[in-house]
Amino acid sequence: MGTLVKNELFKLRKKSTTKVMPLIMIGLMILVTVLMSLSGDITDYKDIMSAGSAWLVITLISAAGSILSMEYEYGTIKELFSSKFSRSKILMSKWLAIFIYSVLLNVLMIASTFIIYFIGRATTSKFVFNWSDKMPNMGDITVIENLVKSCAGIFLQTWLLLSVVFLLASVIKKSSLAVTLGIVVYFASSMISGILMSLMVVFKLDWLKYSPFNMLLVNNIGVPHDKLLDFAHLDAVSLISGALIYTVIFLIIGLLFYRRKEV
Repeated sequence: MGTLVKNELFKLRKKSTTKVMPLIMIGLMILVTVLMSLSGDITDYKDIMSAGSAWLVITLISAAGSILSMEYEYGTIKELFSSKFSRSKILMSKWLAIFIYSVLLNVLMIASTFIIYFIGRATTSKFVFNWSDKMPNMGDITVIENLVKSCAGIFLQTWLLLSVVFLLASVIKKSSLAVTLGIVVYFASSMISGILMSLMVVFKLDWLKYSPFNMLLVNNIGVPHDKLLDFAHLDAVSLISGALIYTVIFLIIGLLFYRRKEV
């Protein structure tokens, strides 16, 4: 199993996108920060991290979609399946490789946020907040506490999306289609969540709050309890639990399809 994970990480390192996409993420974070400062607006950490987090999700969706399907596209799947490793271990090694990549990208995003913030605070008066300050209109939640919870929520939301991408890539052989569908779900999730909220309120369909689309709101666990209940109809613990449960379910379904997939 360890050998398989090392091989998958080696493949990731050799892909040019693995190095280019994180650089684009940092570039977008810097660009947004500079534009916000030049426009005269007060800049907080959410402005710094917003562009980076969106690009991070796209990067991981692309990596997850291609790590499965590229074996078919390059004709290496027969050799892989004829090895001593089972299909289950092969797929799990790909999960672990993407998990390690996702952790590294999240650490890079958080570190970049801190670095950009401190440089901005040293060079301009637009960075007026301290990490120990209370978040405006968010009760007793501090800036650093909100940052940690937001990053944890983004990570959980990302893996819920990645589990869907892994499922799609286990069913179809074209990585481009799996990646495209994953990105569409990501960008359409806020619209779908809004529709679900309307249905819950208008038609009293309270059970919709347990749908996987509603669990994508887990990236908002940093907001106060009352506000979270207003739009998600669930508390932070329920959203976290639901996101984890659906992630495991989608990964298992994808595993079942992958074990029966034709070469």
